[in-house]
Amino acid sequence: LTAALLRAPLRQWPAILLCSAVANLAANRLYGDSLWMSAAFLPANLSEAIFAAMLLRINRVREDFEFNLHSAVRVLWAGALIPPLLGASVGAVLV
Repeated sequence: LTAALLRAPLRQWPAILLCSAVANLAANRLYGDSLWMSAAFLPANLSEAIFAAMLLRINRVREDFEFNLHSAVRVLWAGALIPPLLGASVGAVLV
């Protein structure tokens, strides 16, 4: 989801997020979770991807980050460390 958001213009984000939300709810229901539980985790799941995409865009991470140590560290912080913390915080507040 984060990759799709990064590649798409901002005006397409609502449609991408809506499709992802429907897919997320369907996957959780198929896995056996109740509709309430699936819906409760949805904001946390979507916000994590949104946070990652926004942070990566703000930091203007270059596509050749694997060859540049500074860019690689920014990718780790902005795409892999901070967003899960924020998403988990949203989930903890809502669930």
